[in-house]
Amino acid sequence: MGDEQTALVTGAAGGIGQAIVAVLRAKGWRTIGADLHESSADAHYSVDLRHPEQAAALIDEVTSQNGFPRALVNAAGIYRAVHLPETDAAYIDEVMAVNLVAPLVLCREFVGSHIAGGSEASIVNVASVSGRMGSPDPSYAASKGGLIAMTKGLGRAYASHGIRINAVAPGVIDTDMARLIPAERREQYLSTIPSGRFGAAHEVAATVAFLLGDESSYMAGTVLDVNGGLW
Repeated sequence: MGDEQTALVTGAAGGIGQAIVAVLRAKGWRTIGADLHESSADAHYSVDLRHPEQAAALIDEVTSQNGFPRALVNAAGIYRAVHLPETDAAYIDEVMAVNLVAPLVLCREFVGSHIAGGSEASIVNVASVSGRMGSPDPSYAASKGGLIAMTKGLGRAYASHGIRINAVAPGVIDTDMARLIPAERREQYLSTIPSGRFGAAHEVAATVAFLLGDESSYMAGTVLDVNGGLW
């Protein structure tokens, strides 16, 4: 892969986002990070994805300064282990804004740009096993379930335009976000993971890289589980 292949990665300063940037760079991609915090990407944009207008403006800003990115990875996410009794409207709004609304807006802008330009592209959304099996944090689970549904629908809708849209659904990955899971819940998860361990961020990143690359050229609307067998 040459330098002309550029990937925009949201949440690039997070545990999984950092790993995605590192793996893509090792495979020859030029990486552009988007996050509230500085990332190690080749170029970085500070953006608050709680605000849809910032998500909408990001693609234009990146494109005007770097050309059309060939790939978009929606890796930004919020999880705070908020159980139902403590769930309030502010938390619901925040989680939905970052985990679901921002990816939808970014997909809209990214797809529109590539259709207008007649170029092929690929999107990978970072969902979660919680989107398949639920979670004690219902807001998080609902946002990731929505992201999975969105991926399947958009994957079918835009494959004919040469734009492949897929997702990964990680299980419990050993990052700072996963450490917010209460200790007793972490032990419960660990006891039910057939692989006997939590995942590593680079394992998710490798799957993302596969979905972005030519090796997965016949995959669209697919959600790949990276969860050690957790169900």
